Amino acid sequence: MFKTEGPKTGRARVAWLRMHHRLGGPTAAVSVTKADEEGLATPYQAGDQLVESMFSGGKAQLKQIYEARH
Repeated sequence: MFKTEGPKTGRARVAWLRMHHRLGGPTAAVSVTKADEEGLATPYQAGDQLVESMFSGGKAQLKQIYEARH
């Protein structure tokens, strides 16, 4: 979806994620950077991977709180 709908440049991609998907600036920037580095189809895939790593191990129970707010 991102590659077909969103802009092509990094800065524009971050702005697009912020405006159209209400992501915060750092979250959008990290998602775009990680997606570009790993050749992922969308920054959402990168975001999903980051969320999984944040809530792994001893912080797994906190994921429920995160999901309730997002």
